Amino acid sequence: MAPVAEEMNEVEKDIYDKIAKNDVNGLKNILLQHKMNVDIYDENGMTPLQHAAYKGNKEIVQMLLDQGADVNSGKHEHGYTALHFAALSGNADVCYLLLMAGAKSHTINSVSRTASQMAAFVGNHNCVAVINNFIPRADIDYYTVPRGLETEPKLPPIIAASLHKFVMQVD
Repeated sequence: MAPVAEEMNEVEKDIYDKIAKNDVNGLKNILLQHKMNVDIYDENGMTPLQHAAYKGNKEIVQMLLDQGADVNSGKHEHGYTALHFAALSGNADVCYLLLMAGAKSHTINSVSRTASQMAAFVGNHNCVAVINNFIPRADIDYYTVPRGLETEPKLPPIIAASLHKFVMQVD
């Protein structure tokens, strides 16, 4: 599953180093200086986003998402996604951020486990709740458009955002 490892250049190595050290400002400087694709891979097929998710660093995760990181990259040697790593880290905020960015919650790894199942396995129950209770905005938007013979949608489009915010409240 992991891609054939290409030799990383110094900038790419530096990106992974800044993430490992939770150096937000250092990473920001690199990304400002070097306009580059942030979907690079280490020897295990892990992207910078996956490393940041594993570290549970919400600020770095957001920065990488803003740079266009692939939230569903599946080239890790054992099939782990950024959401799997966030779930293992125990950071429910990072899980939520990834889900809002389009992370697929039902992707399974090499041992046929979802991110939620991995979180449960290590006792990160807040992550389990966030992942299992997440409803994508598109699922609500579906009801804002008339279907088939309907002349009116089941849900007025004006309330879709408020309804999504309401149903996403996890206690």
